Amino acid sequence: MYPKAKKPLKKEKFKKSKIEVINHLNPLSGVIKDYYLHKSSHAIELFVEMLPPSANKLYEKGVRFSVKHNKQVIHCSNHPDIEVFRNFVWKVVNNQKAKFVPTGTVAAVIELYSKDWLNKDGTTKKKDSDNMIKPLMDALEEALGFPDELVYYHHVFKVIPEGDRQAVKVTLFDTDPIIYH
Repeated sequence: MYPKAKKPLKKEKFKKSKIEVINHLNPLSGVIKDYYLHKSSHAIELFVEMLPPSANKLYEKGVRFSVKHNKQVIHCSNHPDIEVFRNFVWKVVNNQKAKFVPTGTVAAVIELYSKDWLNKDGTTKKKDSDNMIKPLMDALEEALGFPDELVYYHHVFKVIPEGDRQAVKVTLFDTDPIIYH
């Protein structure tokens, strides 16, 4: 049972800008990464200069999910934005000569960099990050060759960058064996 709040929470104007408040929370991703570094056998970090498209694009007319058959991925018709993102992830993985062969479960720390999280007046846009996880994990599965069902832990952070950069930083940890707490 959670303790009751003394006062009801109200929407207030922040003394700091909303960008400062949101980015102030970002060091939490570093704390989580440090935790997994001490618990994992190996890790990999990828920086992709492009945000994943929304998984909603997978549901548009005529679009179907990829199908696995005999350890080969057969591509069904995908939205062009999904294909562009997958190709971009492939290039990043190949340029870094990245390898990730987990021996157990996987933890993913995902940082999504975009100015588009806020409106011009500082209010939060109706743009969620969870729809970006599926296309990202599918692209990583395909490019790195590990089954994404091994990912037991997702930690997702929205980050507002200084410039107009739109990117995603993903750190994958081999958490062999399963971490329960």
